[in-house]
Amino acid sequence: MCVPDKILVRLFLDFKEAFGDKYQSLITKNSYRKNPKIQQIINDIIQDYQFTVLQDIDSQKFIKLKHVYVGNSNRLIVTEVS
Repeated sequence: MCVPDKILVRLFLDFKEAFGDKYQSLITKNSYRKNPKIQQIINDIIQDYQFTVLQDIDSQKFIKLKHVYVGNSNRLIVTEVS
């Protein structure tokens, strides 16, 4: 799976506008967890794309991921978005 270029470009442009030249160092999971402004930018992008930001490389179809906990193990369920 991958994130399409148009979504990544939007992410970089939004981060650069919000944070200036230091924006690249802020695109991290840790920054997302700690910085409400980063959370808002990323969440806005995800919502603007209706939660379809991951694409299957082979089929080129968008997919959604769902995490479930079954018994004592984690499961990741992948579903195609029509």
